[in-house]
Amino acid sequence: MGSNNISFNHTRKDSEISELEKLTATTAIDKEEILLSPDANNPDILAYLNPSIYPEIHVDTKNGVYGYPMTIRVRKKNYSKRGEFSETHLAFIDSSNPFKIHYNKQILLGQDDEFSQCGTEDTRITQVPRDKLPNKIRNEFIKDRIYALTSVAFDGDNPRIKLDLTEDFEKIIPFGIIGPQILYEKAITYLPTEFGYKDYAIQQLAERKKSNSFLISSDVFLPDKDAALEYNYEGNEWNLWHRIEPHIQIARAKNIEDFTNEKYWVNQLENLTDSTVLKAGSKKWNSEKIGLGGPPISTNGKCIAHYHGVEKRKKKNLTQFIYTCALFEYNPQIGKIVSAQKHNYLIPSTEKEDILFGANTEKYITFSTGILKDPNNRDTAIFYSGKGDKKLLARSANLPWALDVLAKPSNRIVI
Repeated sequence: MGSNNISFNHTRKDSEISELEKLTATTAIDKEEILLSPDANNPDILAYLNPSIYPEIHVDTKNGVYGYPMTIRVRKKNYSKRGEFSETHLAFIDSSNPFKIHYNKQILLGQDDEFSQCGTEDTRITQVPRDKLPNKIRNEFIKDRIYALTSVAFDGDNPRIKLDLTEDFEKIIPFGIIGPQILYEKAITYLPTEFGYKDYAIQQLAERKKSNSFLISSDVFLPDKDAALEYNYEGNEWNLWHRIEPHIQIARAKNIEDFTNEKYWVNQLENLTDSTVLKAGSKKWNSEKIGLGGPPISTNGKCIAHYHGVEKRKKKNLTQFIYTCALFEYNPQIGKIVSAQKHNYLIPSTEKEDILFGANTEKYITFSTGILKDPNNRDTAIFYSGKGDKKLLARSANLPWALDVLAKPSNRIVI
């Protein structure tokens, strides 16, 4: 990746870095291209970021397009107090060229309800079985292939997990909020001390109360993000990937309606260690928190996905946040992550235009959320990322390399 490698000083000695890790830039990444970037012709668009891919071809009969469906978070200017909001737009990755995108600015999700007054963010696409949906929702559809769109609805104070369903990316059927809606201070009383959950929440709440940019109110809920919904046929249950900071969890339920029930979520919070599938803090690069990049995809007999790690650094009066990514392997038969790269390999750009500058902050971000096997090369995968929270980036990577790394005993996970 050359000059795009971030050049912060790490405390690790060269002797602690494996030969494989040293060669990551050349063995893992073969090619990268910007798919979308804001330009002067669209001054209201601030960024394209955090794409999600569904790895099966969809035919859009209305617009005469077919390819792999992609959701894109589009940040736009507005005249609210925040100065911006987010929408989820639809695009398609060309079925023969994974570096070519078909994008007509079709809005899937936006400021649709009271929960998303400030927009809809970071939508993930999965496919769910129609016959497992409640009758009222099931009867809205004709086809058996139903896409679940799990997103973060933001009302200005609260990020909440929202579910919408579609069979054609035209007619969108809202399901509702499927994450916890429990007041922050009340939620802290339920959180376990194990894995640092309670202490982390107490610290985050205190920081938010002190922050000039976040005025805590009495109706602020425990935040939950980075969600993807799947139906696990092995366990005959719904699996909701999500992130109550700082770790990654899978909430499991026999009925999808359970995810709307406060009693269910109180039980989840009290037993959060049981649903934790990957923990933050094993390395410096993921010491602050981690989160799911995108839902796992099946490839070469394995289920793999990205997870992002966040590191927070203090530099005099400046706070730096560094978002980097690594891969993990998920085994749906046992419902666990069985392997995860210990070292980050998708590194953010240090180009000035790719850094997010705040009053007292700098953010260096690569946020990988989509994986697609190259239809022209069985040994190549394409990783789709947000670059600097501004641009859409596609990278090709050697798939045997990725699977070999995850097969190494040093990357095995036991929780």
